[in-house]
Amino acid sequence: MSYSLEPAYTVYPELLRQLTRASTVPDNQWFFLEGSFSNLTAMIESHDTWLYENFVVIDNKKIVAYFEAEWARPLSTIYNFRLILLDKQKTITATKAFFVYMNYLFVSRGCDVFNWNVAVENTHAYSLYEKFIKNGCGHKVGKKTRSMKSYCGNISDSVLYEITKEEYFNWKKR
Repeated sequence: MSYSLEPAYTVYPELLRQLTRASTVPDNQWFFLEGSFSNLTAMIESHDTWLYENFVVIDNKKIVAYFEAEWARPLSTIYNFRLILLDKQKTITATKAFFVYMNYLFVSRGCDVFNWNVAVENTHAYSLYEKFIKNGCGHKVGKKTRSMKSYCGNISDSVLYEITKEEYFNWKKR
């Protein structure tokens, strides 16, 4: 494995610089939802793994992706997840790291349910998650109308996806 998955706070100044730069790219508007950037920095600084899991993927000493999960305790449920690819050349590396991260959540942290929303207008992410679910890991819970507002002010419907612990381990066995 040529990459590592590290707690985000270990590279906080560089991560904040890259996220700030990424927030100006229109393709990333759905990651930086309205008002969420200030919450994001507070989560990274907090070191609080009871409520948040913030990790970066590092490849050749460069941050290539950021993962953020919010816990609903004591339910052992991830109720919100965000992923941002900071280096578009490293999609495969980030994907491999995401599967390591999922294993960490379900095996090491005892996650029972993993939920995440995606804006339908975020067409690239939406199509990737649809393929992921069709591949048998998780299911679509439902769709909300006009439920997300991007950093740029665009409004979108969203889809809620979910992976249960049982679905994850059954998927891994295949």
